[in-house]
Amino acid sequence: MEQWPTHKRAIMLRCEARIKLQQWDGAMEDADACIAMGLREGHRVRGAAHLSRGSPRDAVADLNIALRIEPSDRKAWRLRSKAHEALGNARRAAEDAAEAERKDEDADAGLCVVCIDEPRATRLNPCDHNALCAECARECQRHH
Repeated sequence: MEQWPTHKRAIMLRCEARIKLQQWDGAMEDADACIAMGLREGHRVRGAAHLSRGSPRDAVADLNIALRIEPSDRKAWRLRSKAHEALGNARRAAEDAAEAERKDEDADAGLCVVCIDEPRATRLNPCDHNALCAECARECQRHH
């Protein structure tokens, strides 16, 4: 991290690791940094941190923002479902769980968003988007 203190993905992954290690203060610092740097998943990881530390109401607030930014974020839908469940709102939890499992026909049937020639064949990590063909994914990986 010292080499790349502003690497958005590295900070997000460290945040997720800190959540698993129950290092709440560090996780919140990293999540706030992700949001400040404009990382699309920033509100999702902060929502995950809130949920993991037992603040489901704060989690819902962040996850609402995350889903406005990226409505197809399956992880955000799953997390918000868990937050609603923790708040005792079974109906909303079920709705969000169903949305998390909904199949996105367009994403699975489309062409690579880079070359627009080949069918989409890879899932990106950690967002789970199906956007690139195998060759464009390899090319992208070589450059990043």
